[in-house]
Amino acid sequence: MCLRLLTAAGSAEWWCLPTAQASQGRLFVAMLPASAKPEPRSEQLLIGLVPDGVSSVTVTGSDGIGHKLAVRSNVYARATYAPRSVAFELPGRGPVSYRIRE
Repeated sequence: MCLRLLTAAGSAEWWCLPTAQASQGRLFVAMLPASAKPEPRSEQLLIGLVPDGVSSVTVTGSDGIGHKLAVRSNVYARATYAPRSVAFELPGRGPVSYRIRE
């Protein structure tokens, strides 16, 4: 499965994972700076794909505050400062949480 992002006029990039990983909600893209600590007051874009039945995700930033996001058509997106993790309830499997930057 793949996510396709338009990164500039006439340009797109693809991020793909095997279906087994994507079905666990592991398919997300974080447009982050190269350094682990971004510039203050900057925002980074996080976009992800989740399985059917997931209605919201919580994105936690470096400040430890979680932001609940609605999921629409299995996709979520948020511009936020230094996203650290995403968490949600996986139908039939329980809660999961993934770090944004390993």
